[in-house]
Amino acid sequence: MSEVVLDASALLAMIKGERGAAKGAGATAGARISAINYAEVISLFIHAGTPKREADNMLDPLTITVVPVDKALAQLAGRLRAVTAEARLSLAERVCLALPCARAARVDERSRLEEGGWSGT
Repeated sequence: MSEVVLDASALLAMIKGERGAAKGAGATAGARISAINYAEVISLFIHAGTPKREADNMLDPLTITVVPVDKALAQLAGRLRAVTAEARLSLAERVCLALPCARAARVDERSRLEEGGWSGT
């Protein structure tokens, strides 16, 4: 079974019930999201004027795991900048991409990514 990793926009789409979100709604059970992406979701709610308690009430029931960004994940996300520069990805997007790679059991997949083997597609 594949691990599901959410980015901030995917989680927001599911919470807001946006078009295409139904596909991913079932995927939230057991899904993972980096602490940076989770913080981005919260900050977007607060910036839009959503009261803190209301934002918490939308997020707390979700069965997702918020993964802390440790040194290894931070290093991998930082290294992704070189191979994703053309795509102009944000730090949060690179952390989202790095999360499954940091957890990869196969070292060769991780090293290919670190050496610039990611094609951006």
